[in-house]
Amino acid sequence: MKKKPLLFRLTKRVTLFLFLLLLALIVVYVTGNFQKFLDSTQKLILFYAILVSIALVLFSVLSIIESLIFMIALRRIELFLYIVPFALCIIVSLVIIALAGSILFISDSSWLESVKL
Repeated sequence: MKKKPLLFRLTKRVTLFLFLLLLALIVVYVTGNFQKFLDSTQKLILFYAILVSIALVLFSVLSIIESLIFMIALRRIELFLYIVPFALCIIVSLVIIALAGSILFISDSSWLESVKL
């Protein structure tokens, strides 16, 4: 089995690191809900999750493009198998961006105060 190109290995490892960091931030956020973290701390965790998700989307897109280029240039079809996990990373990241953004929007908006129950 041939070694994969250095650039491909680096982007794959950065993508894995960002995905694990995103999972850790989500776990800390959920734990913080039960441990009654301060609102400002929860907002900061969500903001960092959005930043990490954006970086993960960028690196996942770059990794997909890179695997396609290396697949064509090196004529190695097994590099096509890496596209699926990268695509799943993109989907998970976009969902996290949407959820965290909407939670931040709802927590910062003043329309909740105007609703009379």
